[in-house]
Amino acid sequence: FLPISLIGIVIGLFIGTIVWAYTALFEYLSEIGFEIYGLVRENLWYTPILFLGLIALAFISYFAIKYLSLQGSGCGIPYAEAQMKGRVSASGKKGLKLLCATFICSICSLFAGVPLDGEGASAKMGGVISELSSNVISKKVKHGHALKAFMVTSGASAALASVSNAPLTGIMFALEEGHRKFSSTIFISTTSSVIAAVFMKRIWVYTTHVGESIQFLFDNKLNGMIPFSLIWMLLLVGLVIGLASALFNLLADKVNDYFRDHKVNILGRLISLFIIIGVVGLTLRDALFAGTGLIENILEGHVEWSHALIVCVVRFFLVILAIALKGTGGLFMPTLALGAL
Repeated sequence: FLPISLIGIVIGLFIGTIVWAYTALFEYLSEIGFEIYGLVRENLWYTPILFLGLIALAFISYFAIKYLSLQGSGCGIPYAEAQMKGRVSASGKKGLKLLCATFICSICSLFAGVPLDGEGASAKMGGVISELSSNVISKKVKHGHALKAFMVTSGASAALASVSNAPLTGIMFALEEGHRKFSSTIFISTTSSVIAAVFMKRIWVYTTHVGESIQFLFDNKLNGMIPFSLIWMLLLVGLVIGLASALFNLLADKVNDYFRDHKVNILGRLISLFIIIGVVGLTLRDALFAGTGLIENILEGHVEWSHALIVCVVRFFLVILAIALKGTGGLFMPTLALGAL
């Protein structure tokens, strides 16, 4: 197990650095995007420029999908799962094109304010980077195919864990979603890469103070205890969230089926999505972006219940549209934000 552990650690250290840089970039662009919407709301004569910019981002995403990789858009988690199971491959030029397309599409979506985060794209890019690296190593060692599978699993899981700051999520993702079985080899390789990736990202955060918004999201904000007499409220909240999750999945499937059956082209979907995002951004900014800042405001008690209710409803349907209209990003932070609302 020592060679597998060492390879996992090396992959984790590299993926942790990549994810930190990617996270810092999309957090920075999200902050700029949020300020742009505020500026345009105060100066409405900038509105045409805003929508021209959003349409330009839609075209950039479209060209990345068309000329680089058709798999560049979307959530990314399903692709990472298929890659871990060996159903798809991203080696050579195909992998490089997919990596570039995913990066471009995710940055465009996050900058525009699409209510998704970098978790899905990070998992996909982590798997692709690991597969590209494994193509060099696997040719020089015995059992190269098995080693390649472990490296892809380690890379995707490490990226997911480090971008969401949830090590157990990355490990369980490899076991439950990636391979759907428990294997000591998978567990050791994934655990070593996940720990190394999260450690490396935190080293970068502590030394540069860049990317702290997600890193310390819940620190020093959850104080006090719930009285035992009010414990029933948690059961009620859990029931409501469970029903809302079932409704979310049902509507997401229906909307996806609608656009697939009507064969709406990718460019039309992207332009429609970005225009809808622009309209919502000018009227209800809190319904856009991943939701990190929104969760912080809720935890600090800065959001009134009436505003939270409106934002919750709008975000609920906006996330579903973002998935169906080929927005690029994950659902980790958006679902946290919906749960917090």
